[in-house]
Amino acid sequence: MNLRVVSVDENQFQSAKEYLVWGSDKPALRSWKVGDLLAFKIGNEYASIVKVTQTQFYDDRVIWENGFFPYRVRLELIFDLPLNKRVPHGGVIKENFLKFYDKYYGYTMVNKMILKSELSEIIYSEFERIVQEVLIT
Repeated sequence: MNLRVVSVDENQFQSAKEYLVWGSDKPALRSWKVGDLLAFKIGNEYASIVKVTQTQFYDDRVIWENGFFPYRVRLELIFDLPLNKRVPHGGVIKENFLKFYDKYYGYTMVNKMILKSELSEIIYSEFERIVQEVLIT
């Protein structure tokens, strides 16, 4: 599984979710492939996992308040957790970020790098666990 993490604020996340797109001001998304996954991290929690459904395209509509990001990929929601049930970054996820990337793991988020498969599986399984808890309660 190819999973990337992007650290955003709540407004950026809501805009991406509303339009089901992610954007960049540089054509760096051209290396992203259909089927790649993206986890949205807001503060110290993960809110959503989406799947890329279309390769990079150019769009000049302004979507985000914090800048113009015309190079985009289309997304499909896989997991979208409510505000009070998001996956915490601490615990097993942070431990494994440190294990695989040491204290410089933020570099993987800033550069939206594909995570090591073991870490991707851990993050994905934490989403599955929270979804199961939500369904039970």
